[in-house]
Amino acid sequence: MSDINDAAVGPVLDPFEQWLSERHKWLQTAAAKLIQTRAFPDADAIRELADLCVIEASKQGADKFETVAPGTLVQAQGQSPIRLRRISDVTGVNAIRSGASIDFGTSSISLVYGSNGSGKSGFARLIKQICGSRAKEDLLGNVFSKEQPEPSARIFLSVGEKEKEGVWTLPGGAVPQLRHLHVFDSTVATLYFGQKNEATYEPSRMRFEIG
Repeated sequence: MSDINDAAVGPVLDPFEQWLSERHKWLQTAAAKLIQTRAFPDADAIRELADLCVIEASKQGADKFETVAPGTLVQAQGQSPIRLRRISDVTGVNAIRSGASIDFGTSSISLVYGSNGSGKSGFARLIKQICGSRAKEDLLGNVFSKEQPEPSARIFLSVGEKEKEGVWTLPGGAVPQLRHLHVFDSTVATLYFGQKNEATYEPSRMRFEIG
């Protein structure tokens, strides 16, 4: 079993991502933040990008820049089948007990159900953060616990015939390989039925370019 960050079995750059990787570092950072937040930068964010532009010109602050992870904008149908197989060792997520796990098996669709207070909402929030869902919500700790550990979990996924695993943490953001995975719950439903949003398909690269 390989690590989820193992480039040898991970996605590779397609022509569009290759082109983006050759742009100025401040522009790559802007692209990475746009993908992470799925929102246009506000005035403060634009000022930060302007500062990064100056920093890059002075050839300083290399650690301040971000890049778009390989596979983030690649079409899902152009990749090997990717499945989230299991989540375990959950820590710091709502009232989910520490060390809890959930299995999804090998099918292409999974339904999570249970009684009130069983942890459905907590797992839904966690999965949406892991996959970078547009409807992701803040992960909250257990209000009845004195300790508030950083949200984390161990994730297991398959890429084609290869099994991969790794530790996910909230500051690390979404797992690039899982950005094409769709999570549907009541919060996602309101995006289509409670707000003026079109339920249409757009290629990820086109959606990135036109916002």
